[in-house]
Amino acid sequence: NSNTVTQNVVYPCTALSVLRILEGYAKKSHQSRHYHQKQDEQNPQEGIVVTIINRSEIFGRPLAAMLAQQGATVYSIDEHSTLLFRQGGRMKRITDRNLECCLEQSSIVVTGVPSPDFWVPCESIQPDTTLVNVSEFQNVNEESLLDIPDVQYIPHVGKVTIAIMEQNLMDLHKRVHSQPTSKTNG
Repeated sequence: NSNTVTQNVVYPCTALSVLRILEGYAKKSHQSRHYHQKQDEQNPQEGIVVTIINRSEIFGRPLAAMLAQQGATVYSIDEHSTLLFRQGGRMKRITDRNLECCLEQSSIVVTGVPSPDFWVPCESIQPDTTLVNVSEFQNVNEESLLDIPDVQYIPHVGKVTIAIMEQNLMDLHKRVHSQPTSKTNG
């Protein structure tokens, strides 16, 4: 379903923009490590391992939930802990994996750390990984990515986020104006 507003839910714009970018990349990608040849429309992320370095309520947590709902195994990491999200709303705190270990297992990495002092440890990024940076800060040493084969780096998502926001607004407008109005006698 391509609607951004479904079942009276409005998804956060940046989280949904990253999801749409990954879906678009999957359709164009010839690198089947990320996406199975026989892609399940109900679970397009089935079998994918994702690390999200951000667990804010408006970005990291919703993105983790959306990806897990589509079948991905998602490590959600912040400065205090690591959560594991799985399909069906299952989530648990894990203590046996640090950031580097999660990165080594992941074919998709999303960073959104709002600090100029944080850098993704690129030595843990595996070949054929898609890395998305949504932070206003660089968070990624692009030079070190050049040494890793077939890494797809997406450094900016702002224009897609704006498009998602506009779609959310149009969908909300349609929803509000398609509801029957009640007339009261006064």
